[in-house]
Amino acid sequence: MRSIPFKVVAVLGLNDQDYPRSVTPSSLDLMHTRRRLGDRSRRDEDRYLFLEAILSARESLWLSYRSKSQQNDEPLTPSVVLAELLDYIQANFLSTKGSSDSDAGQSLLTQHPLQAFNPIYFQADSTLFSYNKDWLAVHTPLEDAPKEVAASDFQELEDTVSNEILMEDFIQFFMHPAKYYLNKVLKVNLFFESDVQDDDEPFELDYLQQYQVKQNVIKQFLNEKGGKDVSHSVSEGLNAFGEIGERQWRKLKSTIEPVLECCEEYMQNKIQDPVEINLTFDDLSVSLMGWQKDLYGANLVKVVPSKLKAKSIIPAILEHAALCAMGKGHTCVVICQDQKFNLQIMEQKQAKQYLHVLVQEFQQGQHTPLAMLPQSAWQLHNPVHLKEKKGELVDKRLAEAQKTFYGASGPFGQPGEREDINIRRCFDELDEIPEPTHKLAKSFYAPWLESNLLFVLPLNEDAS
Repeated sequence: MRSIPFKVVAVLGLNDQDYPRSVTPSSLDLMHTRRRLGDRSRRDEDRYLFLEAILSARESLWLSYRSKSQQNDEPLTPSVVLAELLDYIQANFLSTKGSSDSDAGQSLLTQHPLQAFNPIYFQADSTLFSYNKDWLAVHTPLEDAPKEVAASDFQELEDTVSNEILMEDFIQFFMHPAKYYLNKVLKVNLFFESDVQDDDEPFELDYLQQYQVKQNVIKQFLNEKGGKDVSHSVSEGLNAFGEIGERQWRKLKSTIEPVLECCEEYMQNKIQDPVEINLTFDDLSVSLMGWQKDLYGANLVKVVPSKLKAKSIIPAILEHAALCAMGKGHTCVVICQDQKFNLQIMEQKQAKQYLHVLVQEFQQGQHTPLAMLPQSAWQLHNPVHLKEKKGELVDKRLAEAQKTFYGASGPFGQPGEREDINIRRCFDELDEIPEPTHKLAKSFYAPWLESNLLFVLPLNEDAS
């Protein structure tokens, strides 16, 4: 930087601790402990650059610093070089005007608001001003605002509801209604960004990596049309090398073998041509459209290499109901690592009425977030938690739903469903399972349970 004269010189960011720069000394820096004449000093160089900037100004000099805290509006001190300049001006130039030093010093300062949208920037008698038209529109009186704004916003939300509903969107909505509303309707994506970095060398696969390997195993199994002798190559790049990697592979393979046995039983004679889904609901002026590809003979089969959860059940129920409503009903089987989810064929008229109710909820969920917590809703109707013991019917469904809703504390506990960032954004802090979740869960699962069409079984048992 050279001392070139300018009519106006402006220096920004003269905050305390920011300027002059302070360099943290290193224990290996001998210049810090044994200074000699001529050694470089960043702090002294910054002070000299500030003096050069002052001398370069010919008509006007602007010096700026952050004078108020953004957190609590407390006053902040300026840089030491700016404080010294103000003290020098007060001591030598301003005290002769008959006013106190503090009053005279304040005449040199202009205090700006913390926010660019402050009304003082847009008042006719203010010495401060702004060129930003967007912030000016914020301060326009409501009676002067255009009447079409609210109507256009409403029309924009109306346009999001189409006359055609794709099965993919239909499924995605019921898998997480709050997230769908934020993502698809409001175009908002919420996520947590963690600054914590894992410095430990992994000696085992995490849950996501195990899921990826299992998916590769199932894909290889289906491509080879049977045969459980899958190779270690499907886990390349994930498993460790050597003996540790072999142990990981053997352990993972032992967990996936029961799933492959069940696949071998159900996944025969794959139907190559996808089945079209086209259902029209005239009173709702909407059509449900899509394609179904996971058909094997007389079965709709889905394989999920993890424990049975709502995110595996919901797509199967909706796709199976659509096939039944089309008159092309197949037995539906969802093969998971621990259990097997089975759906029998529902009558065509009943299936269409069932989907009619869900389409109405889908349309409602385009205007306001639907308070259906998918995992808690499933636990409220999970038949596994309803058993007969010693002649008495033991119903643990509500207790299991509350456990899923609240989560488990402790070092190995999992956060509850109410802690989901999308649910918290739509429904704030929930102290209990919302009443709409009970009603929506009943409309989603009860028709299958009341007709004895839904079964949850171990992998080695048959629904018949």
